[in-house]
Amino acid sequence: MTEGRLALGDGIDVAATLHRPEGPAGPRTPVLLLPGARGDPDAAHLVAVADVLATAGHPVVRAALTPRPPGQGVVGTSARAVERCRQVLAAARTHVAAQVTGVAADAGWIVGGASYGGRVASLTVADAGGAALGVVGLLLVAYPLHPPGRPDRLRVAHFGGIDVPVLMLSGDADPFLTEELLAAHAGDLAGPLTRLVVPGGAHDLAVSGRRAPDGRRRDPAAAVAEQADALVAWAGAR
Repeated sequence: MTEGRLALGDGIDVAATLHRPEGPAGPRTPVLLLPGARGDPDAAHLVAVADVLATAGHPVVRAALTPRPPGQGVVGTSARAVERCRQVLAAARTHVAAQVTGVAADAGWIVGGASYGGRVASLTVADAGGAALGVVGLLLVAYPLHPPGRPDRLRVAHFGGIDVPVLMLSGDADPFLTEELLAAHAGDLAGPLTRLVVPGGAHDLAVSGRRAPDGRRRDPAAAVAEQADALVAWAGAR
């Protein structure tokens, strides 16, 4: 991993970490992962997803959306967050093309992130369309389908504009997502949906012993490792 900053222009830069691809076959589709509402690109579940994909040959950039330290707020309005996502993606493209041999500046990318970061990525794809952004897949970790306890406030109005394949990875104990409601609105997506579920997983994918089907607790890295084969297969098809 290489830690650094991405320059977004106008004197703004954000923290970013590049996971270099492993394996002899050359790099596969690059991936941008954005953090949740606390703004922490080093969250354990985000790092775990990045590690799995990099091990399979994908260059992965974990990047913040703001220059502020984690915990000091999100970007602002949805429109501002979408614009910032586009800036981060453009900067990540330039960075990876310069740092990873075999990745062209115009390569197709998978974009996504954890919770809020995934939602921002999905709004960005819906706003512009995958082809215009050079995005070939959307990877949503713990997508916040609705606020906890508020299934009436669904975040699905933009689903019809998401025209790329989508993978949603989350736990079945996540209070931000109700499986029945997701199933009811999955057909609203313009692109195909692949669903990966962590049994007993919370919003950060961690599984407590009480919720685990086998009684064995799992930290986020262990929970992601159990989904690795399906995650890699989906990403490898982009």
